[in-house]
Amino acid sequence: MEVVIYSKPNCNWCVKAKELMNKLGMKYDEKKLDEDYTRDDLRLLVPENLPLTVPQIFVNGNRIGGYEDFAEWCDNHGYGNE
Repeated sequence: MEVVIYSKPNCNWCVKAKELMNKLGMKYDEKKLDEDYTRDDLRLLVPENLPLTVPQIFVNGNRIGGYEDFAEWCDNHGYGNE
């Protein structure tokens, strides 16, 4: 499984998402704002009708959403979120 998280510095939701991934033993690739991507790059990945927020999490190339969406995805796919 390929997990990519688009994050930015000082983002509490990004930290929570990475903590959840670590807790569940998921390997992930972190992309950092202004180091690995720009807001314009992210806009190409997020539908225009949705706010441009971080984290943005993708699993196997499919956009899951932010932290809460990812936690729900984990629950629905048998990863559990205790």
